[in-house]
Amino acid sequence: MRPISFTRSQPAADADSVANEQLLNASGAITLDGVLVSGGVATLTVPAQLTVFSEKSATVNFVVSGTAPGGGSQTETLAVSASGTVTGSLSFATVTGITASAATSATISVGNAVPGYTAWIPLDIYTPNQVTTISGKTSGTVNYSVEYTNEDPFDTSIQQLAVPHPAASLTAATASETQFTTTLMRAVRLKINSGNGSVRFTIVQQSTK
Repeated sequence: MRPISFTRSQPAADADSVANEQLLNASGAITLDGVLVSGGVATLTVPAQLTVFSEKSATVNFVVSGTAPGGGSQTETLAVSASGTVTGSLSFATVTGITASAATSATISVGNAVPGYTAWIPLDIYTPNQVTTISGKTSGTVNYSVEYTNEDPFDTSIQQLAVPHPAASLTAATASETQFTTTLMRAVRLKINSGNGSVRFTIVQQSTK
């Protein structure tokens, strides 16, 4: 396969980029009116995990609907049980709707966190005696990980199992790294864990035969 290279920059967290502060005085749909919203849909320039902020104690489940970085539909429930911020675990490329399970007297907002992962990048599993080399070139302050899956990266109906890269130095890395592996990997992705820098991500897959 041809080498793949791209740079991933992480935007700053924004507590109300999806839904501005609003009083949760009824259950049902939350108004999407943040700076990322156009035509009723929030489009995240870089896919990221979502946050719900509640200014006072509340017990509410927020069900978020949208799309994953690879384009498949997904939903996630963010359970709020106290005042403060709750952060989800799935990365969203778009948010098409959010519903609340109950009404409270709390003011809430929905935004994006800093962390997020890319879409799965398929590899050629038919390459004989393959070696896959991955490089992460950092700029600024950033913490990143490389994950892989052996599930079908094109199946948008499932949440593929993400496994840490065989090279431990590519998990929670804070500096530039280049590592290779002969482990069969069906697809890989880059995950930004924290920071406000960028990572230039390069994948080279070749046969040693």
